[in-house]
Amino acid sequence: MYKNVIPPGGNASTSGSVRQGTITNKIKAIVYDLDGTLLDTESLSTEAIQAVVGAYGKTFTWETKKKILGMRGEEWGRVVVDDLGLSDQIEPMMLVKQWERELEVVTPTVQLLPGAREIIQFFDSKGLPQAIATSSSALLVAHKRRHHEAHVFGRMRTIVTGDDPKIVRGKPAPDIYQEAARRLGVAPEECLVFEDALSGVLSGKAAGMFVVAIPDPRLDVACFQAHAHQVLKSLDSFDPRSWGWVEDNITFSTIQ
Repeated sequence: MYKNVIPPGGNASTSGSVRQGTITNKIKAIVYDLDGTLLDTESLSTEAIQAVVGAYGKTFTWETKKKILGMRGEEWGRVVVDDLGLSDQIEPMMLVKQWERELEVVTPTVQLLPGAREIIQFFDSKGLPQAIATSSSALLVAHKRRHHEAHVFGRMRTIVTGDDPKIVRGKPAPDIYQEAARRLGVAPEECLVFEDALSGVLSGKAAGMFVVAIPDPRLDVACFQAHAHQVLKSLDSFDPRSWGWVEDNITFSTIQ
C-alpha cells in the first residue's frame, strides 16, 4: 500500500527505488510542514475546535476535519462554519481566534512525532539547510517553539507561516513552499518536502519540489500516491537509502 520513490521520469503510478545519487545530487534543502508532520498537534487541534463549536451545540467530526487539513485559519474557519451551520452564530475568524486561545493552553503538552528529531539531525549531518512551511499563524508557532527550540525550530534556517504577508494563497497553492525556497536560496526543484496533508502535498508538487507524504491512516492513501514521490506510514519509517543517501549517523526504525 505504501510505496517507494518514483524514479526520475516515472509517474505517480510507478514505484521503485532511486538509484543512488540520481536524486540526492539534486536536493539542496529540506522543507517540512509542521503540524501533523513534525509535531503531534492534530488531536489537540481537534479538541480545541470541538471546545469552541461545542459551546454552540455542534460536533466537529472527522468528515469536516479531513476537509481542512493543511488549510490556513482564514480558510478552514469558513469551512467549519459552513459545514456545521454556524454562519448566523459566529464569524469564521472569530471561531479561529477562539480556537487559537484554546490551543495556546495545551501547547506545552505538544510532543514531537516519532522520527522528527532524528530526521532533522540526519539532514543537519548532511549539511542541508532546513525550513518549515506551515499554515499555522506566527503567534501559534511562537508558542510551539518555546518547547521544541533545541531539536526543531533552532535548527531551521527559516520558518514561513500561513499569515506571512507574502503568502497570498494558502496550500494547495505553491506560494508558501516557493517562499521557503527563496529564503533558503535554492530553486524549488532542489527541495525535498515532508507533508502530512494532501493540500500540502499538492502545494509542494505545484512548487516543483520532491514530496514525501506521511498521511493520516484514516485518509485514502491512493490520493497521496497519485501526487507524492514517496508515501510513508510514519516519519520514522523514512529510509535515507531509498533516496540514495548513505545512512551513517542516525538510526531510523527501518534500518537494522
